[in-house]
Amino acid sequence: MKYRIKLHPLLESDDIVALPSRLKVELDDILAMLSQSPYTALPTHQLKGRLTGKMAAELEYDGEAYRLVYQVHDKPAPRWLYIISVGLHDLAYLNAIARR
Repeated sequence: MKYRIKLHPLLESDDIVALPSRLKVELDDILAMLSQSPYTALPTHQLKGRLTGKMAAELEYDGEAYRLVYQVHDKPAPRWLYIISVGLHDLAYLNAIARR
């Protein structure tokens, strides 16, 4: 069963505009893959500390490490993903902490 996608209000205005052009284009495909299988579609890992309960998808682009931080909501139905931040590795985590 597919997961619905909800975006943090600042994702488009702050995060996506700062991404490289090609990664912006690929973001729709990345979100589509996550919506099908948020635990296994991409290399992902559970987060700890102030981001416990969240996950990060590991994205590599042009030799740089990017992260997409999200939370999976399996219950109650319908299942959905809350996309909190996307960006360069450290910045994505800092934004996610500020937006919790």
